Amino acid sequence: MLCTFAILKCKFDIGNIIKEESNTDEDGIPNNKDKCAGTPKSIEVDNKGYPPDKGQRYNC
Repeated sequence: MLCTFAILKCKFDIGNIIKEESNTDEDGIPNNKDKCAGTPKSIEVDNKGYPPDKGQRYNC
C-alpha cells in the first residue's frame, strides 16, 4: 500500500510481518519444532533439535 500526502510518502507492507518464535534452549530450533527442548546451548543439534546421541542423555 502506498499512500501520499502533501509532503509525506509512506509504504506499508502488512503481508510480511516478522514474528520471532521462542527458542528456550537456544539451540536454533524454535520450540514448536524442537523434539528435544532441553539441550544445552553448546550442543549441536539436527533440524529437529536432536543432539548426535538422539537425546539419550537429555531424556528426549
